[in-house]
Amino acid sequence: MPPLPTFRILSKVDLKIATRNFRSDERLGEEGPSGIAYKGKLGETAIAVKVASGSGTGIDKDPTARDFMKTLILKQPPSHPNVVPIMGIALDGGQCVMSALAPGGSLESRLTQLNWFQRLKVAQGAFTGLAALHKAGVVHGNLKTTNVFVAPDGLDGLVGDYAAGRRPDFEKMAPSVLNYYDPEFVKGNEATNESDVYSLGIVLLELLASQKDGEVPAVQNGGDRGGGPLDEFADAAASGGWPEDVAREVIELAAACVRPNARRRKSADIIARALKQIAQDEVDEAGNVVTLMRLADKACGTARDQSANMPRFDKMRARERAQFEFAALKLQARWRGRVARRRCEKLKRSGASSQVVSDESLDAMFTPEQVKAAVFIQTRWRGIMARKKTRKLIAQKKGVTFQEEDASTALTRKQLNEMALAEQEAEEREILHAEIFGRIAAMLADGDQEIQRVGATALAIYTDRDESPDPTEAANCAVNAGVLGPLVHVFTSRNQVAVMESARALENITVELPAEQNRALRAGALEACLRLIADRYHPVTLRASGARALRGLLLQNPPACRRAVEKGALDALTALMQVKDPEAQSSSSAALAGLADADSEILQKLGVERLVGMAVRARDAPMRAATIAFVSKLARDSDTHEEIIAAGGLELLIGMILRLNEEAVWGLASMSSVEDNWAQIAEVMTVDAFGALKDLIELGGDYGKEGAAWACCYLAGHPGLQVMMIKANVLLPLVGLVKSGSRRVKKAAERALKALAS
Repeated sequence: MPPLPTFRILSKVDLKIATRNFRSDERLGEEGPSGIAYKGKLGETAIAVKVASGSGTGIDKDPTARDFMKTLILKQPPSHPNVVPIMGIALDGGQCVMSALAPGGSLESRLTQLNWFQRLKVAQGAFTGLAALHKAGVVHGNLKTTNVFVAPDGLDGLVGDYAAGRRPDFEKMAPSVLNYYDPEFVKGNEATNESDVYSLGIVLLELLASQKDGEVPAVQNGGDRGGGPLDEFADAAASGGWPEDVAREVIELAAACVRPNARRRKSADIIARALKQIAQDEVDEAGNVVTLMRLADKACGTARDQSANMPRFDKMRARERAQFEFAALKLQARWRGRVARRRCEKLKRSGASSQVVSDESLDAMFTPEQVKAAVFIQTRWRGIMARKKTRKLIAQKKGVTFQEEDASTALTRKQLNEMALAEQEAEEREILHAEIFGRIAAMLADGDQEIQRVGATALAIYTDRDESPDPTEAANCAVNAGVLGPLVHVFTSRNQVAVMESARALENITVELPAEQNRALRAGALEACLRLIADRYHPVTLRASGARALRGLLLQNPPACRRAVEKGALDALTALMQVKDPEAQSSSSAALAGLADADSEILQKLGVERLVGMAVRARDAPMRAATIAFVSKLARDSDTHEEIIAAGGLELLIGMILRLNEEAVWGLASMSSVEDNWAQIAEVMTVDAFGALKDLIELGGDYGKEGAAWACCYLAGHPGLQVMMIKANVLLPLVGLVKSGSRRVKKAAERALKALAS
């Protein structure tokens, strides 16, 4: 299970303070189609705040705002070095998204300052970050040079601003910016992984041309982006310093990104790995060898310049340098696998080494300490084979003291370090969760109703059992932060969205943590829910949310259920059940069912005549099914049978059996278990009703099959009913249940057949 998201819910006041009231000198670039960004500081953390265009309305007037908030909270990708993390959001009075500030700036501002290798590494990092977003199920939808960021040293790229929230307004967009978007996306289709790859492919073409948007004809006009000749980019890349072979490979990758057919485009992960391989092949080999030697010297505790057998790379002639490089790579190939061997083969084909280098000459080119140290470096990630190689070298090079600890000890230490790091991260996450839910509690207690609404919405999303990765942990954190009191207080708000979201959050918390029901009751949650349900001036959806919250509050809590009945819960819920709204009927019937499950006497207080009358008058199927379930539960008590028959409940049950209602079957089974009721049942029972029982035996679930079998078992004692049963061909399906039914169903079917046989 993924960890609970660490996402801050802020008020716009917090962000105003962080950005010095959104001062113009804190702006990051010009205003774009999706909004304008500001830099700021939240505590000791440098942040960037994106204020969405036209974001003067809140969640009440923008139905997509909750979905936007839900996406941000629950679909946060895991932390990744190539993704600028979204840290928080403010929705009171508009959409403001807070993210970490990328210290290296955007690609748009630094494009012309980077050399070709830096641009290659930026592209690699950007595609790696996009692949991470796609793996987490996040579609960016707004990729361009302003949303690709550069590391301070220019050797990595990051993607950010992936939470634009709204579809871009393409009609108001400049042509140079419009070119970043997939034509299908512009025409009205949804943003997809493929449209993201298209946009980043355009960015890759700009990196090749080393020019900003609009300055390259093919980018501006669309021309040959779909897979035709891209010779103009080869010329532009050459003028930008790109090696010809590298430029050609990158152009091919860019062409694979911007194909007109989205299905034929490469994924971001494939492009990232291809760019990584190009960069790895083209990195300065001299730097690689020197880095290897420095690592080896550091591992064995000797200085590079003090090694008598270590040739100085910078003093070699070109031929010796190539031979030495080939020797070093071949030595690495012994334990580094396919990558190093492939590199050796490439060097052979290029003629870099004209002489065959034997294993003996390889060993002669390195000191024993350097050989062992280089192998030891590999043991930290290569596992068993590398440790065996280390021990073998130690045994071969007798007389040489190996200063480092044994590789197995180092690996164990590494594992311990990883465990300690995981514990530290868990502690930091716990502190951050306390901060997040403490902030939500403060927002719920705020006098501003819109801030209350944002806090309630965030809490409902965090604790949603269908969406949140760990709703129980979220509920625990929320209760520990003291949200219950402020949450119940929001029920009195005039902001209907705030009330509805607080009811959702209360339901989520009490369902996940039944032990916290009494704490919520002490905070006044019961009275708040009943007031909400009983107020007929409230919208039906608001009253229904109150019924759902009441159900969670009373779940398996008999004392609370009795207290609710004393305060008029039955009248309020039955009144809501009779409203012609499916949501109101289902939520109120679920709350009544919860009351009945907790205390069987509660339905009797509601009254048989009242329930049967509600079922008879019900015109909607959900309402009728709910009341039939209550009548069936009442029928389990034989003392209620006379009242049920007198109120017309028997005809009601048989009518619902004809509609294959499984609850009605159990009601009939309960009624027929008393012999005194057989005469009344025989007056209203028909062959068609037994045919419905047969259909339930053949097609129903185990619950319905068992109920139908018990009904047949009891009714078989009446001669007239037995004749009807035989006419309806119920016998064969019962035999089938004995052969293939579950244990409980089989037992009921056997009893029914025995009753028929007698």
